[in-house]
Parts: sequence; C-alpha cells; structure tokens
Amino acid sequence: MIRPSSASFVVLAVVSLLTIAPIASVALASAPSPEPESDDPPPSAVDLDLVLDEVLVEARRESPLTGRIDSSYLTSTPSANLSEALVLLPGISAVGRGAKSLEPVVRGQGWERVATEVGCVPVYGACPARMDPPATYIQPHAVETVEVSKGLGSLATGTDGIGGTIRIPTDYERSPQAPSSFESFSTTAYDAVRSGFRLESGIRGGGASYDLRASGAWSRFRDYDTPSGIAVPASQEEMGASFSLGFRPTSGQRVYGSLDYTHGRDVDFPSLPMDSRDTDYVVGNVGYRWDRVAEHLRQVTLEGGVAAIDHVMDNRDKANRAVLEAETPSEARTYAGRVRLGIHLDPNTQLAAGAKVDLLTRDAVRTRFLPATGQTFRDHLWPDASQLQSSLFFQVDRSLRHDWTAALGARVGVTRSEASAVDDASLGGKTIAEQYVRFYGTDAMKMDRTEGTYGAEMSLTWKPAESFRAYGGLDVATRPAAITERYFAFGPAPGGFQVGDPSLDMEQKWGVEAGVDWSRGFLDVGVSAYHQQVHDYILSTSIAQMDVNGDGISDRVRGFENVSARFQGFEAALLAGLHSRVQVPVTISFVAGENVSGDRPLPEMPPLEGTAAIRTRLGMERRLRLELGARFAGAQSRIDPQFGEDATPAWVSWRIESAYRVRSALRLEVGIENLFDAEYHEHLTRESLMKEGGLLPGSEIAAPGRAVYVVVEASY
Repeated sequence: MIRPSSASFVVLAVVSLLTIAPIASVALASAPSPEPESDDPPPSAVDLDLVLDEVLVEARRESPLTGRIDSSYLTSTPSANLSEALVLLPGISAVGRGAKSLEPVVRGQGWERVATEVGCVPVYGACPARMDPPATYIQPHAVETVEVSKGLGSLATGTDGIGGTIRIPTDYERSPQAPSSFESFSTTAYDAVRSGFRLESGIRGGGASYDLRASGAWSRFRDYDTPSGIAVPASQEEMGASFSLGFRPTSGQRVYGSLDYTHGRDVDFPSLPMDSRDTDYVVGNVGYRWDRVAEHLRQVTLEGGVAAIDHVMDNRDKANRAVLEAETPSEARTYAGRVRLGIHLDPNTQLAAGAKVDLLTRDAVRTRFLPATGQTFRDHLWPDASQLQSSLFFQVDRSLRHDWTAALGARVGVTRSEASAVDDASLGGKTIAEQYVRFYGTDAMKMDRTEGTYGAEMSLTWKPAESFRAYGGLDVATRPAAITERYFAFGPAPGGFQVGDPSLDMEQKWGVEAGVDWSRGFLDVGVSAYHQQVHDYILSTSIAQMDVNGDGISDRVRGFENVSARFQGFEAALLAGLHSRVQVPVTISFVAGENVSGDRPLPEMPPLEGTAAIRTRLGMERRLRLELGARFAGAQSRIDPQFGEDATPAWVSWRIESAYRVRSALRLEVGIENLFDAEYHEHLTRESLMKEGGLLPGSEIAAPGRAVYVVVEASY
C-alpha cells in the first residue's frame, strides 16, 4: 500500500511551479503584435480564464467575464452534485460537511460570501448548521452551463458575492435560426467504492418559435471504507427533475419559464449529531426579454422567481439516540425580482443597468426529548428571521482603443434584517434576546437593522491579439451579516454551542487583482495574483467556555465577532502540447488568510493545492483518450487554535482514466480514483463528532480508498 509522502507532493508542486513560472515570464516579455480590429464587443471584466482547453472541459470557455463549465463536464464524472465538480477549478476548495455535501470556498472565503444564483434567485440552504450548501442541490442533469466568478467579476446582474458568485442560467435557448429538432440524452454513472449510481435522462430541442428542455435523475450512494479499512457513514439518495420552456411570440421578444426540483433523503453527516432525513428543494423562474427596443435601448429583461427548501434532520441513527431524541425541521424561502436594461451608447460603449429585490425568510425549531425524564425542549434556532435586500446597479464597458478596454460598475442598496420571535424561550430560562445580551452586551439589544450597502469595480484590459491578454483591476464590496451570524439562537451546534450576534457590523472589502493569459504554439498559460482586505470581517470563533447543560463538563460556546482580515494568493494554469496527441495540463493555487486583529491565521484556509496530468489521444479520429493525473495539497500548519481545527499533512491522490467515443452519440469512460489507495484527509473536511461506523469522536475523516468508476453517455 502506497501512502502520500512529502517527497511526492514536493515533486509535483515544484514541477508545477517550475513549468509555469518561466512560461509566464516569457509571456510578459514577448506579447505578440496587434491584430486587426474586431467588431466583437469588448470583454466586460477580468476573471482569469485559468482552466484552459481540456483541463476541465473539451472546449475553451466562452467568455473572459466568468469561468464556465458545461454539462458535458458535469455529466462525465460520477459526481452527485455541482459542488463536487467546482472543487477542481483553481482557487476553489470546499469544506467537507459530508461525503457529498461540500461547501465551496473561493480564494479562502466561504459560507454566504459565495453567492449561488439559480436564474435570478439567490438560493440559501435550510440547515442552521449549514450542512446543505446550495450548490449541493444542483444535479448535473439540470445544468447546461455554470458561470463562476472569483474576485473581480461583474455587477451587471445586481447579485454580488463578496467572495465569489456561482450562477446557473435556467433559460434553455437555442439560436433563432436553429432547425426544428429534438435530441434525447442519458447518462449512467457508477462509483464502486460507494456502490453509487447516478441515472439521468432528458430531452432538449424545439421548433421555430419555442425551445424545450426537460430532464430527470435518480442517484444513490452508500458508505465507503478508507484505505485503512475504517467505515465512514456516507449514504444519500436523491431524485430530481428539471423543466425549461421558452417562446418567441414575435421577432426580438422572448417569454420563458423554468422549474427545478430535488428531493433528498437519508444523508449521513458524521461531523454532526444529526443526519438529514428528508429535504425538498424547488426553484422556479419566469422572465420576459425584448431585444432591440429602440436605437440605443438594445434589451429590456424582466425576471422573477422563488426558491423553497424544506429540510428535516434527526438523530435516529446516532449513538446519542438512547439518551436524547432530536429533530429539526427547518425552511428557507427566497423571493426575487430583477429588471435589466442593455443600452448601446455608441459603437464603443455598452451600458447595463437595472434594479433587483430579494427577500429571504428562514425558520427552524429543534425539538429535544429526554426519554429518562420525559421532558421535551424546543429551541427556536432561526427565530422567524428575514432579510430584504434591494439594489440599483450599472456597468459600463468601453473600448478605449484597438487593444485596450475598460469596465466600470457600481451597486448601491439597502438591506433590512429582522427577527420576530426573539422573545421565545431559550436555555437556562432566558429568552433568545436575553442570551444575545448575555454574550455580546447591550449593543445586542437592537434586533432589527437597516444597512446601506455598496459595491464598485474598475478594470483595465490590454488585448493586443487573441493569443495574449493582460489585465488589472480593483473592487470594493460590502456584506451585511447573514441570518445565522446575526440571529442564531443560543443552542447546541457542531463542536458545542453557538449563538448569533445582532450587533455585527457589515463586512467591507477592497481588493486588487492582476493577471495574464497567453497562448503561443503548443502552450496556453494563465497566471493571476490578488490581495484583499476585509474590514469588519465576520469571524466564527470561540467566545466562551462554560458548563451550559449542568453535566459538570465545560462546553465550548461559539459565536461571531468583527475583525480585520487579509487574503492574498495566486492561481496559475497551463496546458502544454508535448506532441500533437500528448498534452500536459497543470493547475496550482494558494491563498493565505490572516486575522490581522488577532495576529493569527484565519480558520478554514485551504493549503497550497493543484492538479497535474499527462493525456494522450489515440485512434484515427482520436476517439480514445488516456490520462494519468493527480490532485495534490501541501501541509497546512497555519491554523486558528481558537476555531478548533488541526494541522494536516501533505497528500497526493493519483487517478487513471480512459474515455472512448464509440460514435458521436455514445461515449464510455472508465477510471480509477486514488489509484494507489493512499490514506489522506483534506484540510477542510470536518472531524467526526461521535462514534459512528468505524469513526471515533474527534477522528479525522479520511477520503475513500481506491475506487473504480464507469460513465456511459448517450444521445439519440
């Protein structure tokens, strides 16, 4: 059995850096000469196209505005949901809350700093412990494209995640010139290590005046064993459906609607005292678009939507069931509306402007029953809390001259946060409101808050040729405290107890980023570096140590406080063509987060990590692809002791895969993950909370052992 070693990690990391660094320096020193002027509109922002041709998808991403991954990539792996696919993008990591419940972390920032938007609706999970990040509800069959912005992005939609944004467009629209036709598609994926299946099928196409897409899926994954033989609870089962229909009643006008549904059950969480028993997720969107309204008014778009998540967790399969029976039904509702205008000011200047309103409501009540005494307790964890956000936004894109473009955007708004049930009973005979004051002082007596928010971005891009692009820019943004951070009622939570802070100030971020993309002959290279300062960063940390439940044992109480924080890092990727049939894709990323106020590292920071592979294509039409690759991560010793995290060693996980396109409509892929059965655990994976399966309290949850997977894709 081969274990990950520091030596193997160092080899991969050094090779990656030595390969990228000289190429990047050559790129900066040898920009190619300008090409003839293009009629294409200027790029509107500066998000590095890091994942190059075939690193993640078969075709190059479509836009420099955001990172794009499409359905062909999502369905070509045994992944159960979108969050699993996102972690392979440079600069994106994940907090492992369960085997398939990964919380995206973009450049070191996670939680609700990373916005997930389906259509025009911002989606929020319904679990107070954040065990259901929104991206985990997005199944591969329901997605045509996913747009991911990191750092500098775009304000042209009115939605801004201070750390990043994940957007899932829901309007399936073909070209108006497309012929009337329909295509059926299906995918079958099998993961041997978890006896897991994903089955999905659908239809897409349309006629002269309409477009239709409909699909459905079912997946089931079971527990897995680590290479050392430890059984890890990791089961889950999901089913879902997706529907999109659009009409063109007249030339230049479009009416569209979509509906997405996912039902999940029996999801295991070894890092939590409860498992997810039953969840229903529904998102609906409707919209109207009018193109070329007038000479300068090129587009008007009206959109609206709603998201509803109902979530139930209990501890029926946990070791503490004999002494405590617990159940938490919870819900989250989002209502959204947006209007956008596209204005053509002159041949070199485009303006996007509009307004957006979102309303989020959350409620959760935990019921605890003690069989020994017959007592029942109710903890109102989210005390009927809501946030109303409204904003105005604009973005101007201007071509300054043949090879320079600039973008300027701004957003101003108001956020109203309220909680209507803070007078409900809490622990120790106090009310929820009294507990806030107990831990945070009299400033926490003011429950409702109205805050003005803002954001702005400015970027400059130099693109003298299609093969070279250099850019730089800066941005500022704000984020009010989320409902959990502000209103979580004092009660049991992972690692002890937790209580929100109504007096939290909103986060204020400014950042700067610069990078270059270069392509010459057999090489594609992308490098970016960034620096971010966040004033009043909302830190989850220990705020007290006390015996809360009277059992004679001191308990940790977690809360939230404002600190000054700093993030800085880099991302790089290359695709080297060693031969007409041989390619070497490499990605690497690093971020350092610092709690400036506390003079210590920020918690839950990913280590240096990356991917490397060698790929070849064989056959007359190159239908057979063979690939040997690895994911690797460095040791992470920069940890926050007050958060309760541990240092982690370096690791390398190898994989091998082959894919064969039997014909244009049939594709077969077979692969082996963790080829050498290495024992490792990722830094951002939570520890086991109690004895469960082969895990003990405080055990690190190792990744699965060697796993064979098979994917069959067909269209007809």
